[in-house]
Parts: sequence; structure tokens; C-alpha cells
Amino acid sequence: DSEEEDLACLRTVGTWIDVLLVGNHEYPHLGGTGFWGYEADEEVADELAFQEDDGLLLPAYEAYGWLLTHAGLSHMHGWDGDASEIASYLQWTWLDDPLAPVFSDVGRARGGSSPEGGVLWSDCSEPRWTEVNQVFGHTPASRVRSNTGQDLRRGTWYCLDLGGGKLRMSWGSRLAGAWISADGSLEVVEVEVVEVEVPR
Repeated sequence: DSEEEDLACLRTVGTWIDVLLVGNHEYPHLGGTGFWGYEADEEVADELAFQEDDGLLLPAYEAYGWLLTHAGLSHMHGWDGDASEIASYLQWTWLDDPLAPVFSDVGRARGGSSPEGGVLWSDCSEPRWTEVNQVFGHTPASRVRSNTGQDLRRGTWYCLDLGGGKLRMSWGSRLAGAWISADGSLEVVEVEVVEVEVPR
């Protein structure tokens, strides 16, 4: 029932939004794993296909040494290399087989049968691949989570999902993001959600 909002958001890709990281809500429109109550929509699928053809829809992106994905790279799906190499690997894998387990696996924490989810489905509670720095969302909570206070082997991760302004969240209506500087430093930014008119 969110077709109009989905289309309005997708039409900002390439203008307000530079790259759209595909997540579990886009995946069913592209023929991937869905979830209860979520049906593929032809118009949304067409818009996603346009974004993909223009190189604006990606499963992963690298920014200044940080791997950015929708749900994070779990330990089970880890792949050797730096953030740029892993992002490239995920992009090539997506082009070759968007139904590959690294995308389609749904972990037990999300009601699936895999021990850990792929980069579209991984729950924040699952072990992370800590060989690289990561930023992801997908698992809403009342605060930004990270492993910065833990004994780190190498990589740092942040889960920035505060519910995306879903008013049914008991902790309010906030968004989180991150500024990543050219030196690789990261600063978390949290804002109160305000209603804006999205051009159609």
C-alpha cells in the first residue's frame, strides 16, 4: 500500500540521492525473497529497473574505506578484501546472480532458515564481518548501535536504523546518518523527522 510513496522516493534517486542501496523492501520487486504482506508492484519494479540500468541501484558501495550496505555483511558471508574490493565483489555478484545467497539468505533472527542473513536481510544481532568498517541499517532500535566499545579485531560497524520516521515506533520519529570524511573518520548524525513535500 506504499506504491505512491515508493515511487516518489525512487524518483529522487540521481537528484537528491546519489545511489540507492537495494534492501529487502526493494528485493521482492526485483524477483528476490519477499516477506509476508509485501507484494511486488509493476510500476515500482520498472522504476527500480531504470535506476539499475543507470547504475544508481547497487547492493553495496564503498566510501572512504567504509562498506555501505542495507543490512550489513554478516560473518558467514564475509569475503576477504578491503571495503572497495568487497563492494566491487558484491556489485559483480549482483549483476551475475541477484538471487545469490549473499543477497537472498534470511537468517534465523528474521524467521529464515539460514544461520545468518545476506546483505539485504542480516539482523544487527548477527555476527558482523569485522575485517572492514561497515555502515548499515535494516534493524530499527531506539539508538544507533556500534561495536566501538568492544574489543575490536580490525573493523568497526554502525547500525544507523532508528525506524526511519515510522510513527508507530515507541521511541519517536528520528533518523540517523553518518558523515564520512576523506580521512575515513565517521561522525553519526541524528535528526528529528519532519514532513517534507516530495516532488512527484
